[in-house]
Amino acid sequence: MEKSAEVLASDPASDPDESSTTGRPYAAPADGTERILADILAGVVHTDRVSADSHFFTEMGADSLVMAHFCARVRKHQDLPSVSMKDIYRYPTIRSLAAAFADAAPAASPASPTGSGWARRC
Repeated sequence: MEKSAEVLASDPASDPDESSTTGRPYAAPADGTERILADILAGVVHTDRVSADSHFFTEMGADSLVMAHFCARVRKHQDLPSVSMKDIYRYPTIRSLAAAFADAAPAASPASPTGSGWARRC
């Protein structure tokens, strides 16, 4: 976990155009859902910002425990569907997870667009 902590806590002030977690160009959240998810994840990994296109596991160095904590924090937001670890693995970036939420929104049900069960807990 020490390696993950180093990757996740890198200094965003060194280059404002770089992601604070991956070293590649920062992709700002495109909408409110992406912004909320990015803010939640940034709080979980103790960094200032998270790029919307950064892969949770391969680029950010997060592990299942970090992402389970993220799921728990997402569940505290009444304006977001609940998310399971299965959904995290299926949609491993803020952008893809937010898009899955948007796809599920018209149905107004707790089910995932792919049947994974947004209401299922991490």
